Order: sequence, then structure tokens, then C-alpha cells
Amino acid sequence: MQMKYRNLLSVFSIVVFAFVLGFFLSHLIGITTGNAAQQYTVDFIEITVENGDTLWSIAKQVVPVEDPRKVIWVIQSENQLQTANIIPGQVLKVPVYQATL
Repeated sequence: MQMKYRNLLSVFSIVVFAFVLGFFLSHLIGITTGNAAQQYTVDFIEITVENGDTLWSIAKQVVPVEDPRKVIWVIQSENQLQTANIIPGQVLKVPVYQATL
């Protein structure tokens, strides 16, 4: 009987720890991504694609604080791109986030 109680207590402790850890991490991620997007307004600038540029590298360069996948989606949407293929000399509208007070 005492062994069952210890096993049950161990499982319960692990479940509680996992829940608390998950809650903390989801809250931390929400603070770093969700609130950052709420504190910025979006403007657009035009850039010319250079040799070796990718949407990923452009996204990380113009908005380093945001998830590059989100920025790539915005770039593709604004420029009506069906794929991530870009060519040197191509002009793209890219987002620029400005802090709001």
C-alpha cells in the first residue's frame, strides 16, 4: 500500500511540475511575442533584393525582434508572392515595426 502511495505521489508531482513549467513557458513566450507585436505599428519600406538574399535573411534583418516566419508571411502577402523564390533586382515591400508610446 505504501509503495502505491509513493508511486501515485511521484506521478502527481511530475504532472504538477509539467503543468507549472508549461504555464510558465507559454506565459514567457506570450510576453516576448504577443506583447511585442502590440507595442509596435507596422509601416512598409521598399528594398531591392541583392544576390544571396532570401526571405528568411531579409525578415531577420528588417525585423530582428519578430519571428521570421511571421515577417515572411507579411512580405509574401504584401508582394503577392506565391512562393519564397526571389531574384536579385526584385523590389519588395517589407514591414518595419516602430515602437508606439
